[in-house]
Amino acid sequence: LIGGLLATALATGYFVLIQRSAARSQEFAAIQTRAKQELEKEISERKLAEQTLLTEKKISDETLNSLPGIFYLFDEKGRLLRWNKNFELVSGYSSHEVSERNPVDYFQSEDKRRVSEEVRRVFSEGESSIEAELVSKDGTKTPYFFTGKRMLLDGKICLVGMGIDITARKEAEEALRTSEAQLASAVEMAHLGHWEFDVVKNEFMFNDQFYKLFRTTAEQVGGYKMSPEDYAHRFVHPDDISVVSDETRKAIETDDPYFSRDLEHRIVYADGEIGHISVRFFVVKDERGNTIKTYGVNQDITERKKIEEALRRSEERFRSLIEQAPDAICVNDYEGRFLQVNELACTSLGYTREELLSMSVNDVHPDFDSRGDHDIFWPNLPATFEARHRRKDGSIFPVEIRLGSIDYGDSEVMLAMARDITERKLAEQALQESEAKYRQLANVAFEGIAFHDNGAILQANDQFYEMFGYKPEELIGDQFIDKLTTPESAALAREKIESGSTDLYEAVGVRKDGSEFPIEVRATYMESGGRRIRAVAIRDVSDRKEMEKRLLESQKMEAVGTLAGGIAHDFNNLLQVIHGYSDMGLLYIGKNQSGYKELVEIKKAAKSAAELTQGLLTYSRRIEGKLRPVNVNKELKQISKMLERTIPKMIAIELNLDRNLWVVKADPAQLHQTLMNLAVNARDA
Repeated sequence: LIGGLLATALATGYFVLIQRSAARSQEFAAIQTRAKQELEKEISERKLAEQTLLTEKKISDETLNSLPGIFYLFDEKGRLLRWNKNFELVSGYSSHEVSERNPVDYFQSEDKRRVSEEVRRVFSEGESSIEAELVSKDGTKTPYFFTGKRMLLDGKICLVGMGIDITARKEAEEALRTSEAQLASAVEMAHLGHWEFDVVKNEFMFNDQFYKLFRTTAEQVGGYKMSPEDYAHRFVHPDDISVVSDETRKAIETDDPYFSRDLEHRIVYADGEIGHISVRFFVVKDERGNTIKTYGVNQDITERKKIEEALRRSEERFRSLIEQAPDAICVNDYEGRFLQVNELACTSLGYTREELLSMSVNDVHPDFDSRGDHDIFWPNLPATFEARHRRKDGSIFPVEIRLGSIDYGDSEVMLAMARDITERKLAEQALQESEAKYRQLANVAFEGIAFHDNGAILQANDQFYEMFGYKPEELIGDQFIDKLTTPESAALAREKIESGSTDLYEAVGVRKDGSEFPIEVRATYMESGGRRIRAVAIRDVSDRKEMEKRLLESQKMEAVGTLAGGIAHDFNNLLQVIHGYSDMGLLYIGKNQSGYKELVEIKKAAKSAAELTQGLLTYSRRIEGKLRPVNVNKELKQISKMLERTIPKMIAIELNLDRNLWVVKADPAQLHQTLMNLAVNARDA
């Protein structure tokens, strides 16, 4: 259309010239034909150049947009099942908020209706795409290109797709639409400046369209004719006058009757603003081969120059983004040959850019089959996986690779972003080793250690399972509180969990066989996998409780002994009085007198009581034991008499003594105490 309009405008100019001289009609007809062809060719080439610039811009946009966009997967009810982190970053919503929102809630007004229709189309027809503005939590609207494809996931029909930020593309389209509108307006108004230069007269001839190009009129400049000097002074940028003069001189001096030239230079509009024009001109020679005229068309390319400059700056910004990206970025064709690489790719692999551009993926990827792996990857793009890269020096290092596809010229190519994950791998290995050490440490601890999430066991050490008599598979994932403790202890444990208490407390554990045993519990909190879990250390205190019980009994016995010692000491004082008065009575009463036998019996009883008191004092450690020769059989007989008075009557005491026992050296009181303890233990057995 533009070519036709331009040709029409040019033909109109020539029609005026033809009217001036009918004799030269054939000559101008031929010139008109050539001019039309050349002009159409020139416009076609410029359109191709502009298209090429736009293609380069699109590549840059595609490269930038290939950096992770937003990913989403949701079912027919609008429940989001999966999304990537960039979805949260772009929308401004937390993971929990995203999970509760319907996908169409991120759009407003007409966009919301259109997106809803396209979602229904995907579920009914299989796939669709749409451009709409995504509204983030803070109200920011960002234009996105959304795709959707129906898929069957675990028996459920879902929609999977991605959204690409097309802000840059929209801005470029807007700039392009503005430029096209200006160009269309210029063409409609014959915004092309036709001119002729009469070599003999040294004079330019212009038309109204020419003056419009320079934002002036023939009246304002004094007519349609102008000298070269006046033209250069008025309209040519001072720095480009010499260039225009040289090209004019070459056109006049050339011997080529078909000479033509394309020239771009700066101009000065009538209002003083600087612009750019593209000049295409030809020559007319006489029969002697002398140049008698040059003619051509000026086209204002100021807007195109601005667009080119904007695209150039944009391209530089995009290239800078790629060069400054934290990942090595490579573009390769279907065969795996590198078409473009950034500086980080060169640095990480140890090659120069020229070396890499002469290589293929196979040269740096030891596990890669360029043809076979491409056949796998291409249908499944985008893709993310871990691999290995080989440097120029032969060393191997781990990488994480993200693949996508972009348009590169007239073909689709693969964009690969590789990140060196050596440090991450080392950290993972160190973490695994650390976990193994802590696991071994936990398994040699005396306590049973368990990690749980609100009562559900996540992990425990061997002592924990041995303590309660369960196997790991019987407890992992289950609520253990009710299963492993008594109801009272379970209520106490829940109270501790709800309050977040980490204080030490005692409870009663229940083994798998139903037996109960005392436990001591200490808890703390820790972060694991992004969540807060509770760690508990449980100690079986059965032995300690038994020791405490024995200690208490011992303390009781010690108290009894202390009491008995006090009583025995006081009682011994009374016995001394009885014993003294009985001795005095026996001094005054003869054997045949009345009361003598009774006093003897009183003295014997007092002596026996004194011996018993001495035993109690020895038991209470109120007196030191004294060693002397002791007849064991005699002592046993005395103890037997004492036991008959102290133990229940239903227990019979029989003595089976050996007459030939030797006399031993011992403390009678301690011997009595030992034999009494044996008898009491036998009674309680």
